[in-house]
Amino acid sequence: MESAAEHFRQPRASATAVAPEDTVLFVRTAVRSGLRELAAAAVEFSESRALRHPHCTLFGATAEHARGLLESTQENLCRAADQYGHTRLLLRAHAWEDIGTLVAAANPGEAETHYERALEVYDSCGAFADRRRVARRLRNARLTARAAASPAQAPAASGRWRGLTPAELAVVRLVAQGATNREAAARLFLSPHTVNSHLRHAFEKLGVRSRVHMVRLYLRELDRLSEPVL
Repeated sequence: MESAAEHFRQPRASATAVAPEDTVLFVRTAVRSGLRELAAAAVEFSESRALRHPHCTLFGATAEHARGLLESTQENLCRAADQYGHTRLLLRAHAWEDIGTLVAAANPGEAETHYERALEVYDSCGAFADRRRVARRLRNARLTARAAASPAQAPAASGRWRGLTPAELAVVRLVAQGATNREAAARLFLSPHTVNSHLRHAFEKLGVRSRVHMVRLYLRELDRLSEPVL
């Protein structure tokens, strides 16, 4: 990463020193790795290149994309997607996917829309690795959106659900809505250790080994019930 960043730090770096799409990839990777200084250098290079070549739409779009990734700003990412248009479909799909990832926690329903757009492009372009990744993210967003829209009461009407205590059900409900263990602990005024304990017991009683499997059971039970059972 450090050696690659030298291209961005050169004051008179050529516009073609780094491909525009590689700049976006570099920023995304650097941000995820916590290397914000390196990411910022790449963004500065990208924006400077766009200013020097105002008639190159691709330079402008990738500069917006890079800035959006660095600052986690939906506005920049949306402008990038618009500027990519129909001539840079894969880059446009990447921007949509990045928007979905940015808003997924706060608005999983909106994330679904952006992931679906990206998925359609990946399908049409035969980008199978990208398709698998965004399909997984889309599935998780749908699970979270359904859980968030569910009634406040957790299902407890039948079978294995009857074995869960009210405290365990409360934790399961929050996890199904997308909360982390720490977030669930804060909302229930419990310690993270207690939340972990409730989840372990819920896993055992429901016969599951993962949070995803547990959430699927939760949503399946909600679908089965015509109305929530207290």
